[in-house]
Amino acid sequence: MPKNPTHLLQKIKETIEFFQLLDDRSRILIGFSTGPDSVGLLLALHRLGYRPALCYIDHGLRPVTDEIILTEEYGRRYGLRCFIEEIGEKKSTEAEMRKERYRILTRIAESEGFNRIALGHTLTDQLETIIINLTRGSSRIRPIPPIRERFIRPLIEVTRDEIIEYIEAEGLRYSRDPTNEEMCYTRNRIRKQITPILTSINPGIYQQLKRNIRFWLEEEAFFDAMAPQFDSIELDINILKDYNGVMRRRAVLKWIVSNTEIRPDSRMVTQILALIDGQSGRQVEIRDGFTVVREFDKLYLGRDEVEPFIYELGIPGEIVLRRGRIVSTIISEAPSPYSEDVAFFDLSKLSLPLMVRSWQDGDQISPFGMEGKKKVKEIWNEKKIPCHRRRAIPIIEDQKGIIWIAGVKRSNRAVVTNTTERILKITYEIE
Repeated sequence: MPKNPTHLLQKIKETIEFFQLLDDRSRILIGFSTGPDSVGLLLALHRLGYRPALCYIDHGLRPVTDEIILTEEYGRRYGLRCFIEEIGEKKSTEAEMRKERYRILTRIAESEGFNRIALGHTLTDQLETIIINLTRGSSRIRPIPPIRERFIRPLIEVTRDEIIEYIEAEGLRYSRDPTNEEMCYTRNRIRKQITPILTSINPGIYQQLKRNIRFWLEEEAFFDAMAPQFDSIELDINILKDYNGVMRRRAVLKWIVSNTEIRPDSRMVTQILALIDGQSGRQVEIRDGFTVVREFDKLYLGRDEVEPFIYELGIPGEIVLRRGRIVSTIISEAPSPYSEDVAFFDLSKLSLPLMVRSWQDGDQISPFGMEGKKKVKEIWNEKKIPCHRRRAIPIIEDQKGIIWIAGVKRSNRAVVTNTTERILKITYEIE
């Protein structure tokens, strides 16, 4: 038996109580890998009087028949429900696999009524994660949270060695992931090369880490609550300037995370903050296609997902776009008042067919009420339309040129007069 199994259970129970991970109404689903951490989690929760269900997820990377059999064996042993799932499409990165794994666990929890999803992260994982974050230039130490929404980590204050000693003394079988021995992975190198050096320098490093993390988490919660929350994809620079440097950094970090689920490192946050004093039009690329753009007195968070498009518009007709639709009809007289989302044209003065397309660099229009032509880009700037929205705004043209920038500006061509017999009405319906 381990030196003091009762003491280990007491530590886990104290973690559960301190972070309020569970209560009498908790229905628990364990993300079960059959590794030592998840087997230890199952045993600890069982000894503490809980009856969790198990969910094993096949990542499609290696044969897992034995692991599925072991999962079902533990289900029978403790009289627990088991769910066996697989990731349908192979993911290329560890982050993508983790995201898909959490999605599957959340789906099962929601459909089966589990209000807690327990994961087997330990204090050992905590130390490794902090080292990884520091080496990657994270803007904060950012430890693994003991609880986030319905996800909980009851083992987060005990080490992996403690767990292995515990379950081996109980004679419980567990699986070993062969990839944990491959030195091509950063976490494995830290586990095998860096952590032993740290523990030799300070044998009490894990207990010190546990105490410090509790302080860090309390301070993080306090400062995060103090920092402003911006839920929109746009952020007013003038409002941001009212805060000091610390709060600005946290506000930007919260803004990015809440809108993209991407956690930028310190270098990226610094670059975004530099846009406050930069010129309009400057931008910072985050990742996954997301960018932060300064447009006049605002920062915009966008993702360039709009592919160039071009369609022929029938009369009458309808074109369904990614962010709305264009509808054309023929009417006998133009209604009043006009609106920005509707334009009227003398059909007899147009050179058909009409085309609906995305904006192209160099586009020009002869604006209504003006002589000569003007670049569409100048109109974007005058209207303060952010760069990330411009490609999505439809351009309507006939064979002679642009007749309408939908919802923005019409041309001086084919104007409706008292002698107009057939009026073309074009509507831009934005979703």
